[in-house]
Amino acid sequence: MLDRKSMTGIALISGAASIGGFTVVFTRFVIPETDAFTLAHIRYGLAALCLISLSLWQGRKFRIDRRDAPALLLLAICFYGAFPYCFARALADTTAARGAL
Repeated sequence: MLDRKSMTGIALISGAASIGGFTVVFTRFVIPETDAFTLAHIRYGLAALCLISLSLWQGRKFRIDRRDAPALLLLAICFYGAFPYCFARALADTTAARGAL
């Protein structure tokens, strides 16, 4: 028998997998209407606005050490720039089912 903590973990990972699947389907649905570059910027621009608003609402200072800034910038460019563009561009050339696999 699974305890409450295990069930919570299973529910959360199921939700995360579902959100990932919906992302593939909706990206494939929207890509004929726009290009991959625009879709990536709209998606992560809205997410950035939400996170900045939440950060300002909480009122905490957000500090990054100077020596960590170049590595964080490189990671941000790869994950928030290159990945969504490549993901949307790839889904333009294949089906949602194949892209999800």
